[in-house]
Amino acid sequence: MNKSMQNMYPLPMFGIALALGLVFSSLVISSAVKKSVPTNQVVKVRGVAEENIELDRANWTIKVTVTNMNLILAYQAVDKGILDTTAYLIDLGVQPDSITTGPHFQTKEEKRVYMGKGNYKDTFLGWTIAKSLFIKDSNQIDLISKTYKGFSADVAKKNIPAEAKPPFYFIEMDPTELKKRLLKKASENAYTRASIIAKNSRSSIGGLRAARQGEYTGIDRDGKVGGANRNHRVTSLITVDYALD
Repeated sequence: MNKSMQNMYPLPMFGIALALGLVFSSLVISSAVKKSVPTNQVVKVRGVAEENIELDRANWTIKVTVTNMNLILAYQAVDKGILDTTAYLIDLGVQPDSITTGPHFQTKEEKRVYMGKGNYKDTFLGWTIAKSLFIKDSNQIDLISKTYKGFSADVAKKNIPAEAKPPFYFIEMDPTELKKRLLKKASENAYTRASIIAKNSRSSIGGLRAARQGEYTGIDRDGKVGGANRNHRVTSLITVDYALD
């Protein structure tokens, strides 16, 4: 009896050990599965970076346009307008070596008139000749800003057929380095926003799922950093998806 009972004691102990082993194995497998299968919970955030830059140079375009029935007189009037505009700018202190001119552009002006019974007649209105004057890469930014403000009134008094576009202010710098700096700041901003959302939802930030780089504003298509205002703002925007654990 005693010997038989002694032989039976190891069986329950073996069963308990086997059960514990199965439980431990299931926990390990469950943990491994959770780590290997990504969660479907994702937080999507936008990262923004901004930088204010004081611009120190300017490009300015002035256009002289004349319409005349006589082609030769139209050309002569435009050339006189260019000379008068150049003299006006130099008198105000603009550096002559910063002033250049473009080619002439010629347009035949006509108007189509309905004559009745399905008939039309093209009526000649004259020749329009245009020529532009450029102030390029000027460091006289204060003078250009002041001159632009009073330009329309001044040329009207002098009977000069000229009109000016707003100056384009810019700064000589490598836009590539600026973009890298802004992208870094935008990425950090996105991670900070995602962390705040995760913390308040009692989650933690997981791996990066996707990143989409948005547009840069304040950098023109030629790579110049600038715009219509001397105090210029450049921005970068990215959209990032993070997994939530």
